[in-house]
Amino acid sequence: MKQRPPFARVIAASVALTVAILSGIAVVASAAGSLAQSSHAEFRTGPRTALDASTSRGDSLPSPTAANWVKSPANPVLGPGTGWEADWVDSPTVLYEGGVYKMWYQGCAGVQCAIGYATSSDGVVWTRYGSNPVYTADASGWDQNLGNPVVIHDGAEYKMWYAGNGPTAIEIGYATSPDGINWRRFGSAPVLRGLASWDSASTSTPVVIKEGAMYTMYFSGHSGDYTYRMGRAMSPNGFNWTEDAANPLMSPDVSWEESRVHPTGIIVGSSGYDLYYTASFSLPQIGHATSVDGRAWTKDVANPILRVGASGSWDSAGVAVGKTVTVGGVTRMYFGGESAAWGWRIGMATYGPEPGSSPGVSGSWLLASVVLVPILVVLAVISALLIRQQEGPVLPRLPVPAFLTCPYCGAVNPPDHGFCMRCGRVFSAFGPPT
Repeated sequence: MKQRPPFARVIAASVALTVAILSGIAVVASAAGSLAQSSHAEFRTGPRTALDASTSRGDSLPSPTAANWVKSPANPVLGPGTGWEADWVDSPTVLYEGGVYKMWYQGCAGVQCAIGYATSSDGVVWTRYGSNPVYTADASGWDQNLGNPVVIHDGAEYKMWYAGNGPTAIEIGYATSPDGINWRRFGSAPVLRGLASWDSASTSTPVVIKEGAMYTMYFSGHSGDYTYRMGRAMSPNGFNWTEDAANPLMSPDVSWEESRVHPTGIIVGSSGYDLYYTASFSLPQIGHATSVDGRAWTKDVANPILRVGASGSWDSAGVAVGKTVTVGGVTRMYFGGESAAWGWRIGMATYGPEPGSSPGVSGSWLLASVVLVPILVVLAVISALLIRQQEGPVLPRLPVPAFLTCPYCGAVNPPDHGFCMRCGRVFSAFGPPT
């Protein structure tokens, strides 16, 4: 007869098999999780410089969908103030430096607007700078009204591009600051004005990134028909700009966009570009597009990725001008929202759940659970069969005698005794008792 393996070896083999399968499942789950986090442009491959923050390798997120962006329950995080910003605030641009969120934004009283500054330790509760506004319009110049600021920290300087509305058109200006508070206007003319037929009547909503030694600006413009399209320009210094010959690079071509697309935020990495843009006039909402080279753009099928709120909410009439900042692996979008015309406030949305909230069930763990449970059941059955085989076949249980009779002296003994109480013989010495 074939010798069965010892019981300990059976158990050891079962345990080893279980560990091997669980390790395989862990690898599969990890791979699934990695795949979910690095799809589309795969921006995890290198550092990137955004218009509102410098981010590090691995900070990237998959292409957004409407379901990914979760608006903060604290919204709006910044509302109108007093005096120069008594009526509405919007167009935020945010940096995170030294543990502090820094926001520059457009504030307005009536139709007259300037640029203010606020700080926050958590990105939710904001404190306005006491001497706001930090940048004001030139009442006799080309920029008699201000809006749509975008700020980057480049070396020892903060640099700001903005839309200036003057007697003839909306055009793009430039200013610099050593501290983000005290700003110096560059020259007495706009640094970018529309010279091509498609943007000859207006240039607005600048978004600037720095790629190597060059600055790249995405902006919107129209030819007088108020159909805003998106173009691109390049500059070696931030104030001498050359438009891309392929302009315009993006036009409104789906129903929700109506007659306009305005670039408002961009992130660039070694694998491509993520663009956020505002579209529509009657119901502004935020869209998303990707590009490999910054020129040919593919709009997100989930657009608009940030939508207006429910009826009666603070942002039920429009959401616009979204810019992102990534801190500690969490990406936030700051944007303007309104519940009525010219009633803008500033809100915030987070890509995925907020830190500290319930994470839910991830796709990788769901995959692991679906695979793991059936395998554990099978392993339990196999182990039970192996143990049963080790113990041999189950025999019918013989009835236990009520007493034991000594074969030598015939004395009756209790069934649990190992020797005869009368003659003292050990039962095992003469075989099983009868």
